[in-house]
Amino acid sequence: LAAFPVNLLFPVAAIFIAASFWEFAIAFTQNRALSKKGHRALWGTALVMSILILVPSFLTKEVVYHPWGKSVILGLPEYILFFVYFMFFFFGGLIIVGKRLTHAVGHERLQLWYIFWSVLIAGTGGVIFNLFMPSPFFNEWRYIWTGPIFTFLIVLFITYAIAKHQLLN
Repeated sequence: LAAFPVNLLFPVAAIFIAASFWEFAIAFTQNRALSKKGHRALWGTALVMSILILVPSFLTKEVVYHPWGKSVILGLPEYILFFVYFMFFFFGGLIIVGKRLTHAVGHERLQLWYIFWSVLIAGTGGVIFNLFMPSPFFNEWRYIWTGPIFTFLIVLFITYAIAKHQLLN
């Protein structure tokens, strides 16, 4: 376990965050679960992506040590696959929530407003510092520690909305 590359767990976590948010967005906005086929497709692709990421040298080609910490050289085609998957499901979930928000009224509108804006604001921060900056295009890893803070902000915003406005009943 000591030799397990922990840095691979971060993209795996991102895969499951994106897939979970997509499923939540459908369930919450449409008051229905995914079909069995849709559920299997969503979680099957998440599992396949996770397994691929965990394969040594699939996404992570090399770890480089610097005085300030470490950076990772990512494979471009593998990164693009990961990027497209994450962006499709995470921001796709936001589009689903946003479309419903435009037609919602009353308490449902308030619920969707808190979900949409907390996920958009905090999620965008996470994407900037954990997806764009460390990409093969910028290769900037010094600020990757800020990404989890943005993810935690989503939890704080939703928790506040639940406590203050009975967001999810």
